[in-house]
Amino acid sequence: MVFGEDGKPADFRTFLVPNTDYTIKDVWDTVGLRGTGSNDILVQDAFVPEYRSLSINDTAKCVCPGHDINDGALYRLPWGSVFPYAITVPVIDCSRIIESPEK
Repeated sequence: MVFGEDGKPADFRTFLVPNTDYTIKDVWDTVGLRGTGSNDILVQDAFVPEYRSLSINDTAKCVCPGHDINDGALYRLPWGSVFPYAITVPVIDCSRIIESPEK
């Protein structure tokens, strides 16, 4: 979370961190869901340069690194429009959505 001068949230950023800068804390002991990898990531005393971060505000505006190289329409979709579908389709079982006419 990035806070503005007024102390209110101004942006949310995700970071690309080398695996030498974090440890995985195994906190997910639920049978049947271990494959999700839903553990905690612990980062302590790591410096992350700005070029290894991505602003949620930029993704909403579709102004992201890589657009110069990846100029296809697929790479111009707003993250907030794509991500919810990417995580919900497996949950609702996409095989029920795409059924053959014979069924």
